[in-house]
Amino acid sequence: MMQITDQVRAAIGRVLIDKDMRETELAKAIGVSQRTVNCWKNGKIKSISPRYWEKLEPYLRQYLGESPHTAHKIVSNAEFVADPLPLYPVISMAAAAEAAGSIYLPIDEYATMYADEYVPFSQGRKGDFVIKVAGNSMMPWYPPGTCLLVRPFQRVKNGDRVVAVMTNGDILFKCFVELEDAILLLSVNEDDGCKIEVPKTDRCTIRALYKVIQSMRTEADLDEAMKETGKGHFWEKYLKKNEVKK
Repeated sequence: MMQITDQVRAAIGRVLIDKDMRETELAKAIGVSQRTVNCWKNGKIKSISPRYWEKLEPYLRQYLGESPHTAHKIVSNAEFVADPLPLYPVISMAAAAEAAGSIYLPIDEYATMYADEYVPFSQGRKGDFVIKVAGNSMMPWYPPGTCLLVRPFQRVKNGDRVVAVMTNGDILFKCFVELEDAILLLSVNEDDGCKIEVPKTDRCTIRALYKVIQSMRTEADLDEAMKETGKGHFWEKYLKKNEVKK
């Protein structure tokens, strides 16, 4: 993660003045909001994710004393080296609920602006972010504090782990199951948590669904580990019990 030093903030200001650019123009070129550029310049955001730094750095290069061959380092009071894995912003479940209610700021951009920290994941891509588990309903496989790499606007299928943002403000980490006439949100274990059933005709109760891509392990590997221990998914038992075709 690239830290925003006084030198970087000053360079952003110089770019805007020397190139007669507006913050909105620089923001559009980088792929962020004008508010994000303003926060970088004024020190309200302390770091820049690698994917945005790659686009911003060429504008700043002449003010940072770099050559084109040192794009991933800054010669200043700190040395920055590219991370071996991409880093993704971490937000709490409460922050995820607040972000889902925003009508003007994309959820991934919100996560970047208000991240508590950044963590690496191998299967992430642009637009992904990380939510920390709260509560015990997915124990023992997902204890509180587990980091979940999630992807918004992704089609989900039976058995996928999802973070569901409910209209009433609740944030649920569950397994997704689709029935003919309803959507179910189930815990990993039958005895933990509660079953949420939402009729398909109800378009209000669930505000957003974020598909879980990784939890420091791939979900496919986790499924295999659960089968080896004989501790299966409650959603599988539920489908079998109710003779619902997957």
